[in-house]
Amino acid sequence: MQPVIDDHDVLGIVGEYAADAAIGVAQDVDSSEFAGRLVHAANREFGVMVAYIISAIRRALLDDVAAVSLSHFANAYERKTNCPRFANPFLEKDFERIDVKAWLVSEEAQI
Repeated sequence: MQPVIDDHDVLGIVGEYAADAAIGVAQDVDSSEFAGRLVHAANREFGVMVAYIISAIRRALLDDVAAVSLSHFANAYERKTNCPRFANPFLEKDFERIDVKAWLVSEEAQI
């Protein structure tokens, strides 16, 4: 997956999964910047991206909110990688500098 080139497709996938779960998509998730963050966080791997989407929607449903938001994706990434805030591409301004490969999944982490 490529940031910018696949932004529309990425946002469409997020929207479809959210619709299937009968939950909305927050404004902070409906942007090209968010799509770039998601593609980067997933290391450009489609399956990883889908896992983050599902995990974020699950968190939103557990929170009993109307829409999945950026904070749900940040939480999903944190749970998967056990990373500190400065290494979370959903939270950091300069997210592209983060080496997402460096944050391996621990045994306790769950997506």
